[in-house]
Amino acid sequence: METLERLLLTADSTEVNATTVHNRRRVTAMEQAMNNGHWEVVHMLWAHPSVADDSRDKVAHDTIFPIYNASAVVLEDNPGHSFTWAAFVHPDLPVADDVSKVAVVAAMLNHPSLHAVPRADVVRRLMTSTDQDDRAAIDMADKLVREYLTSQQYFLTRYELVDGPPVHVSATAVVLLAIDHGIFDQVFDEYAGDDGCLDLNGFNSCNITLGRVHADSRGHKTDDQDWQAEFDVWDKDNDESMSKAEFHRYCDQTFGNKLKVVLKFMKSDLDCARERSHRSRLDTAFILGLLPPPEYDAADIATLRLPHHPNVNMAEYANLVVMPAADRSLEDIFLKERPSEAQVIDMIKQVAAALDHLHSHRIVHGDLKKLNVLRMGVHLKLIDLDASTRIGDALGAKFSSGILPPELVPTDVNQDVTADYIDAAATWTDAKLHMRIHSQVPNEFAQNLLKQLLLVDPTARVSAAEVLAHPFLT
Repeated sequence: METLERLLLTADSTEVNATTVHNRRRVTAMEQAMNNGHWEVVHMLWAHPSVADDSRDKVAHDTIFPIYNASAVVLEDNPGHSFTWAAFVHPDLPVADDVSKVAVVAAMLNHPSLHAVPRADVVRRLMTSTDQDDRAAIDMADKLVREYLTSQQYFLTRYELVDGPPVHVSATAVVLLAIDHGIFDQVFDEYAGDDGCLDLNGFNSCNITLGRVHADSRGHKTDDQDWQAEFDVWDKDNDESMSKAEFHRYCDQTFGNKLKVVLKFMKSDLDCARERSHRSRLDTAFILGLLPPPEYDAADIATLRLPHHPNVNMAEYANLVVMPAADRSLEDIFLKERPSEAQVIDMIKQVAAALDHLHSHRIVHGDLKKLNVLRMGVHLKLIDLDASTRIGDALGAKFSSGILPPELVPTDVNQDVTADYIDAAATWTDAKLHMRIHSQVPNEFAQNLLKQLLLVDPTARVSAAEVLAHPFLT
């Protein structure tokens, strides 16, 4: 390099712009250096005032990258700049201290000429663009550029939608499964102290937000020593605080390095507000809590497309709530597992405890069914509070088999009561119900509990708190 530098100091315009034949084409020293990725040589040539090259001011500008031209909705390579995109994102290419490669990429993606092309398509092409050795640009990109480009494929730059059909599609809501790539940083930043670290209380708050609690089968919180023990394990330097790096290692071990979540898009503003309001006052030991989403607006949701439901207009579902994804619903457990009697009793306890918690806050669920009870780890939690209401208020139009005993009322595929059977339910008597209970339930304690739950007069039925104290569950 020192020899080259001395030669350049004495070279005139003719010498620095001289050409040679390479692959049957005449190239300058500048072109040859750029093609071979010799960026130190490129910078030395740029320093010579007589070098005839118009790219010195464009190395951080989209015109020298293999940008894709938007013609209608077709993306085409710009062959005049082959491989310069891969060279730009490579860590070995230096840029000025006041230039951010991520900012350059962002400006390029936001360029008006690309507005007619789906952003995800542009990003995909950039990531898979190759260098002269057929290596994908994303595999060689520096860490920050790689993270930025990857995030641009996600909904709200954070949610990686899981392939396959939606979890649920109805006239009122659409539910999608996703991987959340940003939640751990978000909760850490929310609860970190002024020193940028978590103390024990902040660590506990992060776990509660992420839907992880220490609780027994009735949802009662266990001793704080459980959290202290976990905190101590991951506080590697024993300074009674947890850095972001330590918290990330904890999350990697506990949740995997990404958290699977459910995105629930709701049509009704009122239902969404009700769900958020009621959940905010309830304990996540009993009710599946909500996760904080990034900022969004209706236009962001309107851009979503459902490949399995092309006729669904997501602009109509402009309200979003985010929850941790569950292991399995009680419906799946009922259909696909064979729990023992002891496990069944424990599940009944957990559901009764969750209902007792709701009722103690004078809230009626209003849509209780097996699909709305989810298992998180070893705990069952209630979901779907958009139909919930305060005791004494009108229940609302949404209903399911939970309003009448699901064992006795035929329902449709969504466990919703069909109108034809509502009149039939009015003909029941306590005697008829008792006969059916005796014919189908062998356990005498279980029979007694069901008789107290399935009385025709709703005011005579036992409360959730009384269910928990019943001999069948104790």
